[in-house]
Amino acid sequence: MSNSAIPSFLRLSASEQESLGRLGPILAARADNFAHTFYQRVQSSPELRETLADLGEANLLRLRNDLAENYRALLLSDYDDDRRHALYAMGAHYASTGLHPEWLVAIYNLYGEALEAEALSVTLPVSEAIALHGALAKRLELDMFWHLEGYQKALVEDRDRAEDALETQKIFYQLLVETLQMLRDREMESPEQIFQSLVDRLAAISGMPLVWIGQLREGESQVQVVAAGGEARAYTRDLSISADPRLPEGQGPWGKSLRTLRPVIFNDLAVVDFAPWREQAARFGLGGNALMVVPTRLGQWVSIAFYRHVGRSFPVEVGGLVERIARELAAFLERREVADDLLRLRRYQQAQREIQRELLDQPDPLALYRLLAQRLMEHTDALGAYVAVPDMDSEWLSMAAVAGAYGDYFRQYLHLSKDVDRFPEGHLIGAQAYRQRAPVIVSHLSEIASLRGFWEHVPDGAEFLNAGGAAGSWPIFAGGAGGNGEPSAIFSIVSKDPDTFGPDLQDLMAEIAQAAGIALAQYEARQSLLHLSLYDPLTGVPNRAYFAQSTQGALSHAAREGRVLAVGILDLDGFKEVNDVLGHAAGDHLLHAIAQRLQGVRRADDVVARLGGDEFGFALSIAHPDDLAMVSQRILGAVGESAADIGFTAVTASLGWACAPRDGEEFGTLLAHADEAMYAAKASGNGSYRLYGASLSAAVKHRIDVYTAFPLGVSDGSLRFFLQPQADVLAGRIDGVEMLVRWRRDGRRWTHPSGFMAVVEGDITLIRALGILAMQEAVRLRQRFRDEGLDLRISFNIGAHHFIHPAFLDDVAEHCPDGLGLVVEITESTSLADLDRARGIMEGLKARGFQLSMDDFGTGYASLLSVAELPFDEIKIAQDFIFGLRRHSASFAVVGAARLLGDLSGRALIAEGIATGRDLDTWLHMGGQRIQGYHLTPPLPENAFLTWHRYLLPIMRHPPIPYPVEDLALLLHDTENASEIMELLQLRAERCPLGIWFAKARERAGNLPHFEAAEAAHQRLHDLARAGEGAALPTAMREIRLLTKQLYQEI
Repeated sequence: MSNSAIPSFLRLSASEQESLGRLGPILAARADNFAHTFYQRVQSSPELRETLADLGEANLLRLRNDLAENYRALLLSDYDDDRRHALYAMGAHYASTGLHPEWLVAIYNLYGEALEAEALSVTLPVSEAIALHGALAKRLELDMFWHLEGYQKALVEDRDRAEDALETQKIFYQLLVETLQMLRDREMESPEQIFQSLVDRLAAISGMPLVWIGQLREGESQVQVVAAGGEARAYTRDLSISADPRLPEGQGPWGKSLRTLRPVIFNDLAVVDFAPWREQAARFGLGGNALMVVPTRLGQWVSIAFYRHVGRSFPVEVGGLVERIARELAAFLERREVADDLLRLRRYQQAQREIQRELLDQPDPLALYRLLAQRLMEHTDALGAYVAVPDMDSEWLSMAAVAGAYGDYFRQYLHLSKDVDRFPEGHLIGAQAYRQRAPVIVSHLSEIASLRGFWEHVPDGAEFLNAGGAAGSWPIFAGGAGGNGEPSAIFSIVSKDPDTFGPDLQDLMAEIAQAAGIALAQYEARQSLLHLSLYDPLTGVPNRAYFAQSTQGALSHAAREGRVLAVGILDLDGFKEVNDVLGHAAGDHLLHAIAQRLQGVRRADDVVARLGGDEFGFALSIAHPDDLAMVSQRILGAVGESAADIGFTAVTASLGWACAPRDGEEFGTLLAHADEAMYAAKASGNGSYRLYGASLSAAVKHRIDVYTAFPLGVSDGSLRFFLQPQADVLAGRIDGVEMLVRWRRDGRRWTHPSGFMAVVEGDITLIRALGILAMQEAVRLRQRFRDEGLDLRISFNIGAHHFIHPAFLDDVAEHCPDGLGLVVEITESTSLADLDRARGIMEGLKARGFQLSMDDFGTGYASLLSVAELPFDEIKIAQDFIFGLRRHSASFAVVGAARLLGDLSGRALIAEGIATGRDLDTWLHMGGQRIQGYHLTPPLPENAFLTWHRYLLPIMRHPPIPYPVEDLALLLHDTENASEIMELLQLRAERCPLGIWFAKARERAGNLPHFEAAEAAHQRLHDLARAGEGAALPTAMREIRLLTKQLYQEI
């Protein structure tokens, strides 16, 4: 290395070079003493001693030798390329042992201390001491720099190799799928045609320069290349490969695979075994190669080889996939020769293709197991299939997936044990496959004594044995290969045909198991890179995936121990408001605080997980469901305390439980039942819990039904707004409509709001969604009316909780910013619950052009003064009072008050519920003008209203003259309610409302012709009633009605 390759500030001056050359050998003699001193220093520190102990004896010895050798090299070596590469190699070695770079810096600090001490021990002139000190400092700096550079390069190379390995595996998985597809879809073509198309396709997909397929026929020793694809295909023209291990051409990759029956990967073409082809490979720019040779039952061998460009290598992980592709080629050749085997395998192969395709999606283990069982059951005539997984904490395997006619039977009665000595279940075929780590195939199940001895003690066991002619179990190993590792799962299938599992089908099933194992390894590799995938990154608690997996194991464990496993779902009440009002950061803070508090109240074996959003899951092993009372209070209390600690006192929780085995034995079933119980808790009031299966009232079940179905109704269009017209009767025109919601579920008839609104109004999420939908529909309907040339006001209702919600005006700004021509109806009780807040919201609506209507006036608790203070444009009198005008005297008071309020404040009045001509006549007598109700029409679908609206107005030829407010008492006896009249008539005449009117009106109306006659008739009516002369009352009633009407005409 030239001196210029070393940074200028680290180059030795002449005096430094001369000083180091003369004194270096003296200092170097102390190298072994330095290494020993360093080792003793490390041993004196417990922390350092423990860290070095993790390196192992061999690495520790090498470290000591390296320290001594490097000490000498610092003083004696030339700093050239050899020295730099040596330091790079040392750095790479330390990186591979896991030694932290801080250790290297610490070692160089010790080097510096030792060399400084040694230099001081030598008596030198000042100038030479300075030169020696400078030389040592520069050497140490440069040495440490190269050392750390090698360390970092090794880390980068390791990372690049890992990423390349994953990417290469993905490519080979694609090649495997393409191979399967082509060999199945084009099986009627000749093998030569298919093989050539295949290698061309594989080379194109992978970007490799060469892919070739070879065959060795029975009795021959020379391998024939039958197809070659890629830019370097010419490499194979004169390729000589032998099966004879005595020849150099028989000692390469092909020969090794032939003799070991394993995939062979050659990444170093400089090895002796590759000598016959090295020069030719270099000429074509070829690098690492991967090859597999597979025998066929036809007496021949087939192979496939993949080559990368020069400088590129194959990771060892692709060996299993190369083997799979090669075995597919062998299987193809066998299928071509043995047509009967092809027919027998066809359905299983179809299942295999679907499995392979779906494995590309890299499902989680539980989904993969279900996929295996379900796809084979869908495409074959097998009786049943199951996948069992080992329980690492016990001697048992638990059912991860079942399918087929006997699926439920397997789950109920088939318990596999790892221990054949203690449990008879250890003799079962799946248990044998687990212990032997190899496939177990059994024909004629009923003839196997150990199986017969077990199944005879199981309900319907003899019937099962007679039905099942054959069974096979295959271990699934993560990575696809067997070895000494524990199987990840056991995949078993039972068929009624004793000859089902011939050699071909056994191979196919082994391939499926191997593919599943490779998919498991891919999943585990991805999980290792995404280690947070089982935990919620926000709260740090387990997530839904972890919850599902752990609960599966807990179910099996609880069943064996005879305990109850409780699965719970907790949903926060009021959390959405935190997000909406304070922002997502505050919501995240609250979720984290609650999660940590929940972790603090759980027992060691309990599982607390965040299932998503503001929902948490629990899995607890308990002795009895009654134990959940105390547990629930602890959990709900933890939520409340967490929320209160950080200032969110309005946040509570609803908690639902389902218990195994009472409420189900499968995770999915228990989770669904816990969810239903949670909704029952939510329906009964926030901050409570419920157990699934506890007696729930019909009302609660109805609430649950609405809670779960209503959000879908908002999104799928099953909620519609019917239109009911509003008319100014005296002006003779329809001047507006009210939007009234209807819900059509499952194609049934439209449901009136009375069937769901009580539940919807009690939940802020639901009522807010409905309010937003109403705004959107009002905007759309307004535009349609304009397009139709209609000038009609559009009224829509806003629920109480939505109106007072902090985000209500934001919803208006987003979904209905322009209120021109729109009327927002607000109930009396809502608007008056908080006058100041209501006034602010209403002013915000008015600023956007909305008109405001007080809905259901008279049903709340407001004073007229309070109502007058709010900026309403309109007062709608509740239909109960309109209905009661002819039935209850109190209705007169309410309606009269409304009229007085309207007259004094200038607000318009509208009567809801005008159902008959008599209702209309009474309302008009009382001074009313605008109406809404069935007398015009029931609420109509939108298109029907647009068709019929012009025909809906009632004809008023002679509108009645309205009574002044002070004379409304003259209408009092015009009622249909006999009991109401009798109650009034029991009073003394002068205390009756009409009697009071006579007293007050005498001065202004006493001289009218019928005044005294009417007053006398009124007195006589009271006298008859109090005397009990009921037979005379009807005549007296008719008389007073006639006289009061005549009197009003005179007034």
